[in-house]
Amino acid sequence: MEKHRIRAVEPDSIGEEIGLQAGDVLLEIDGEPVRDILDYRFRTARENVEATFETAEGEIIAAEIDKDEGEDLGLAFDGLMDKKRACANHCIFCFVDQLPPCAREALRFKDDDWRLSFLSGNYITLTNVSDLEFQRIIDQRVSPLYISVHAMDIRQQMLRNARASELKDRLKQLCEAGISFHCQIVLLRGINDGQVLEDTLQALFAMQPYAVDCAIVPVGLTAHRQGLYALQAFDEKSAADVVDQVEAFAQGCIETGGMPFAYCANAST
Repeated sequence: MEKHRIRAVEPDSIGEEIGLQAGDVLLEIDGEPVRDILDYRFRTARENVEATFETAEGEIIAAEIDKDEGEDLGLAFDGLMDKKRACANHCIFCFVDQLPPCAREALRFKDDDWRLSFLSGNYITLTNVSDLEFQRIIDQRVSPLYISVHAMDIRQQMLRNARASELKDRLKQLCEAGISFHCQIVLLRGINDGQVLEDTLQALFAMQPYAVDCAIVPVGLTAHRQGLYALQAFDEKSAADVVDQVEAFAQGCIETGGMPFAYCANAST
């Protein structure tokens, strides 16, 4: 059974009223283990909650809680109440692969966690999300998400992951479920720019209002790319061409829907 240790109990909260203290652990909600912080928030948002706790002394507390819908229990836990999920891709433009040998080891962890997308605005690729977990996103209406699209038709080649080609279907499912998402395109010169960029933006714009907007960012390149996929940096002319293309697309979006939708942004990591 999963045991989630309580880090703090808010004064005058439901948790304090129950008699909980920092160091006690949450065992179950409504007879089921809690997977992570989003699961905890979703299931404790109801008016009637049955929760089981274990005190630091080993005493079991079974609490039947009647409260207002959405009212918090006043309990704080560490992080996600679960391990962060790592990236399953081998992107040809991965910034982490370009870190210098002296970089801190913590910087080398490649996170790609849909829960952090919702909680912190991290961009995710969805390639490491199982069908069961994806259904959970829909069932719990986790919205908005922040999704690294990069391209529609050549996404698999860019991410070097067979599951990257599932994106169209998954975005369609999010739209059908009423879940909003912000998009990001890391732009690689001669790969997903030009007509590929135009086609990708058109496909995303057609998913409004659930596709909220799209940031286009030039790939970040470092001096530590030995043995990596050969990429070409944007120069003044090629960068200006992209800006002109995106601004023209955005102007068309304004005329059609009133908002630019596509934006040029700073280099991505």
